[in-house]
Amino acid sequence: MSHDRPRIGIIGLGLSNPYTFARILKAEGADVAYVWDYHRDAAEAFARGNGCEAVPTWQELLKASLDGVLVESINADHCKLAKAFVEQGVPAYVEKPLSFDYEEAKDLLDTAVSNDCPILSCSPLRFSPVFQEIARSVREGRLGLPTLAHARVIHTMHHFATDPRKRWHDSLSLGGGMVVDIGVHAVELGYMMLGPGAASVYCETSRVKYKDIESEDTAAITIKFADGAIAVCDVVCATNELEYSVMVNGSEDSIDSRELCAKLCNEGYGTPDGIGNALSAYGGFVETMRQFLKCIDRRCFPVPPLEMGEIVKILSAARASAKQHSPVLI
Repeated sequence: MSHDRPRIGIIGLGLSNPYTFARILKAEGADVAYVWDYHRDAAEAFARGNGCEAVPTWQELLKASLDGVLVESINADHCKLAKAFVEQGVPAYVEKPLSFDYEEAKDLLDTAVSNDCPILSCSPLRFSPVFQEIARSVREGRLGLPTLAHARVIHTMHHFATDPRKRWHDSLSLGGGMVVDIGVHAVELGYMMLGPGAASVYCETSRVKYKDIESEDTAAITIKFADGAIAVCDVVCATNELEYSVMVNGSEDSIDSRELCAKLCNEGYGTPDGIGNALSAYGGFVETMRQFLKCIDRRCFPVPPLEMGEIVKILSAARASAKQHSPVLI
């Protein structure tokens, strides 16, 4: 790092994530120095609230002395923006999904590896204590042979359907639609438990509540892995509820994140909240930023590039499968 406290730039203000990340970075000993957004008023309001400088173009951040950037732009711009910084040796946290085009994602990942400049792109759920513990249980064989994972993401899309500044999430060309933009959370959970090695993907989508949207408000993604295990990933956006959960079945036992959350909360580790509980949601945000700061300090990839790329492959295959109503081989 070039500074005693890492200096971070934020590129885009998609949803609430950069606001949450800014608070966490400050608490973890880093400084948010600059912010840019497509909407200047949003960037200026963010700057006032976080003691940083709003810049008129994202290219201004290329001239700044930064130790890392958070790419929080519309999904279609993720790789383009991150690559500009990685080529200069500046590590990037790239908001999920990394991309909805595998070749674009591979180009960025190859650039990061060849420049020895790490990136991190994942659902924050990957680093939540509960989901990490379940993944360890699977890897260590506590469930026997893993056979099926059932991941569920329940997330409202009300703002995506009604707020003009957020409609891009629903756009297939700008956000990838709900299968990609929200489905990435469920896919990441299923992949954590059973991956790597996805072999095929089947996806069905529907518009149940929001009839005038471009993408979908309900979807089911089925991923079959090379060893025969299957991940079923539910994407439920026709609701006002929020929940992230996973259950894994093995040949000898099973484990459910909701039961584990309740157990740990009863033991005094975290408290329940509106998204399942703090262990599976906010705890993941904190650890994700810790992993990003580690990636800056140690020049390491917290998530292997192969895994980041394969998740993009799965999301891309899910979109293709939904369009043709048949499985897609990976």
